Amino acid sequence: MAQKQRSTIQKAVLSALLIALLCFILLEITVRIVQAWNPAVPIIPDTTYLQYRGRPGAAEFNGFRLNSRGFKDTEFMQKPPGRFRILSLGDSQTYGAVPYADSYMTLVENKLKVSCPRCEILNMGVPSAGPVDYLSALLNEGLDLAPDMVLLNFNLYDDFRNGGKRFKIYSCSAAASFINYLLAGIFEPEGRVFGTGMYREGIQLRSDESYLRLVLDAHGGIFQKNNDTFSRDFHSSFEFIERIKKICDSKQISFIVVIIPADLQIYPQLQNKAAAALNLRESDFDYRRPNRMLAKELRRIGIPYLDLLDTFLLEQARSGKGLTQDNDPHWNRYGSMAAAEAVSPWLRRLAGHRRDVADQN
Repeated sequence: MAQKQRSTIQKAVLSALLIALLCFILLEITVRIVQAWNPAVPIIPDTTYLQYRGRPGAAEFNGFRLNSRGFKDTEFMQKPPGRFRILSLGDSQTYGAVPYADSYMTLVENKLKVSCPRCEILNMGVPSAGPVDYLSALLNEGLDLAPDMVLLNFNLYDDFRNGGKRFKIYSCSAAASFINYLLAGIFEPEGRVFGTGMYREGIQLRSDESYLRLVLDAHGGIFQKNNDTFSRDFHSSFEFIERIKKICDSKQISFIVVIIPADLQIYPQLQNKAAAALNLRESDFDYRRPNRMLAKELRRIGIPYLDLLDTFLLEQARSGKGLTQDNDPHWNRYGSMAAAEAVSPWLRRLAGHRRDVADQN
């Protein structure tokens, strides 16, 4: 009798496993069909920016809605003759943690159009993206938009940490990636919507302790002099910048980089807290180390760049105002404006030179 019961249980378990396997295979096929039909659906693969981009038409701050591709910008139209198009790649700092009208890229475009009415910027910033995602976005969608220039906003806050390929075993499966996407939406719902309703500043977004943990985790020790792992992370990230440069060169597209400083570089009080939390001395840190390394490599392969660190340090010292949200690394309205004031004239010169060369040819 006991043996018969065990046999019955084994058959039931095998049947359940078979049904589960068939369901998984069916889900795998379905998800791949859906992804092929609409690449903007952010479910697979886990290793690209598609997982992090916004929902097409989703509501943002102050009633603005993302475009049909899920980017925080107006609709991307077919490029008309004579238009000089700049494609902007980056993470949430490029996407903008403030209303669309006050966002960094919106402000830059508005200032640029004063002297260059034919210029436009398409903002393809994606929250949580990293260097591998910037490459994916350019290949999957950016090149089809016929840009004349690609602007990469490299964020020192976490682009070195997010520089790797972020391969996970489940990313080989569309169904497994889809399940992970659903679970992430259940357990980390704040990551699905960046901001809705009316935007307000001056509100503390997290506790001091939580913010410090976030900063230390994101920066990954890139400012510590004796951190040997940073060299590996640096080269892993820069590999994708080099690949973007080669692609742009092959298409005769200008490629430029803006280096965005991390909040730990800007605020001395935060630096003191980080040193105390890590039981380190002030002399154990070099807050310009990643900037020097990145600038050196950009010069080596001929990529024009603009480092915003000194601009932000001077602005912070001059005004005494915070450039980021309260206990959050994202720029507030003032930080977005400070960045736009620095980037706009630099971009205007580069875009003007590029247009002059094109007109000569």
